[in-house]
Amino acid sequence: MSKRLTALRDARAAIDHAKDKHAAARAWLRFQHAADDLLRALPETLSNARCIDSNRADGVSDRCPGVAVFREARRLGADFGYCESDAAYAPGDIGWEKYLELWPAGPDADDAWWYVHVAPPCCDECGPETDADARALYGDFLARFPKSRHRDEALRALRSLK
Repeated sequence: MSKRLTALRDARAAIDHAKDKHAAARAWLRFQHAADDLLRALPETLSNARCIDSNRADGVSDRCPGVAVFREARRLGADFGYCESDAAYAPGDIGWEKYLELWPAGPDADDAWWYVHVAPPCCDECGPETDADARALYGDFLARFPKSRHRDEALRALRSLK
């Protein structure tokens, strides 16, 4: 776990010392990947009864396994949460958001757009409310990124809405 926290700290330092917008965008992407890697190392089998504490700002009880690492990652800027529907720690998308903000046409913009707008980090926040909203979302994605690696998935989703 300490290697993963070190990677997150190093990525945070790269953000703080970035010389330009593109370097900052790449650093945020590195931060996102480090945060996702750290999250995968946290306990997967959790219990809402043990982990939810609505009196805490982060909503997570001190009794929840892995909470110390969860909180350290949040202190460094990871926007982890707790997903009640999955009874699990939930990834954030701050790195993807910042990447898009800093480099909207960058080489990883399609991934960033996909993870920010299409693939919700927790099913408590699942996707578009209506089929029309979903069609607009996937259509917008395909218009922006016609050669994306997510293209086939977006097309399948659109076909399923017909």
